[in-house]
Amino acid sequence: MNRQQHNGLCRLVLGNSCNMVNSVLDFPSKFLGPKHRVLFHDPVTATLLGVMCDGKNPVRGAVAGLLHIGSDWFFSGMKKTWRM
Repeated sequence: MNRQQHNGLCRLVLGNSCNMVNSVLDFPSKFLGPKHRVLFHDPVTATLLGVMCDGKNPVRGAVAGLLHIGSDWFFSGMKKTWRM
């Protein structure tokens, strides 16, 4: 998923785009490209980064981090299934 899609999902589920959380989680894509998920895309790190990025509502940030990695995992799996 791209950042707009992540932000849209967060807006739908949480009522806020959580752009900072999604931006930080995908920052490694600038130098790793599609393999950027080796960094920050585990549940603990995504949760902690979400909490740190959303100072107004750390619980929302944590959920946004988990939504981000969950949606990446889900849609990556779907792409692999569709290729078969």
